[in-house]
Amino acid sequence: MKTQVFLSLLAAGVLLAGCSKSENEGGEGPVHGDGQLVAIRLSSGIGDAAKAGSKAPVTAEAPATVQIEGWENTEAEAYAGASTWQSTAAVTVSETAAAITLSPVQYYNADENIKTYIKGWYPQVASADGEVTFTNTDGTVDVLYATEVSGDKNTEVDQPLVFNHKSAQLVFKVVKGEGLAAGTKIKTIKVKNTAIPTSLTLSSNTVNYTDMAELEVPNVTVAEIGETAAVAGDPLMVKPVDDNTTVTLYIETTADDGSTVAATYDDVALTTSDGKLTEGSAYTVTLTFKQAGISLEANITPWTEATGEGEVI
Repeated sequence: MKTQVFLSLLAAGVLLAGCSKSENEGGEGPVHGDGQLVAIRLSSGIGDAAKAGSKAPVTAEAPATVQIEGWENTEAEAYAGASTWQSTAAVTVSETAAAITLSPVQYYNADENIKTYIKGWYPQVASADGEVTFTNTDGTVDVLYATEVSGDKNTEVDQPLVFNHKSAQLVFKVVKGEGLAAGTKIKTIKVKNTAIPTSLTLSSNTVNYTDMAELEVPNVTVAEIGETAAVAGDPLMVKPVDDNTTVTLYIETTADDGSTVAATYDDVALTTSDGKLTEGSAYTVTLTFKQAGISLEANITPWTEATGEGEVI
């Protein structure tokens, strides 16, 4: 089952459906032509997600800041032009729905014939004419995307803004197997024939990726491969594929001195139980190093659940 992020949004905690002009004389918010002030609010449930740093996948450990934008239109919104307003929101995950605050607070248009159409995403980058472009040079950026919800001052949004992970995640672990020479260290792991996300096209709800290329797993520390599986490098967020046979690994180990190459392994098959790299799935890939080669197993951890395996002799 795909993990989704459900966010509850209440603009500045405003719970009223509207207030009169006299109630707003203190200047708490804008008053539209008919004297109605209706704050935008979105109801929700809560799923798994909300830690986001610039170099981390989104998990359930800490607040994240997402971008939320609105477009006003009398008919269906095409999302090809500039948004009417842009806000951010800090979100956390809990077992029950919770309110968060739009910053700045936003309001429905006073004209009941004009709807507000809302989308949200992470990383927190403002859109420009329907495109969201972000920096991602090493594959460590987790992309979340919530498709359209809409409402107006008389018919407020009554459905959740649902954020989904749009990439597949790869987490690598290394462990010592039978016959591996003492002191052997992991040096390099590369994923071949993969791509990473760099932008969103809002009109088509599309994540855009780089061309297929070789991607080195960042921050792999040259360290001894021990008898307990240990994470090697940072998690990668890569392009989902329906046929995983073309995605392979390049791996390099060193001797105890940390510099003399002990072995290289090229075109190591990365095999999953479904034969895919599935959107929203986090694959834990454990590389077991033996005297004769590498035994590889992979399973999917939340985000979603599944299993995978492979081996290299």
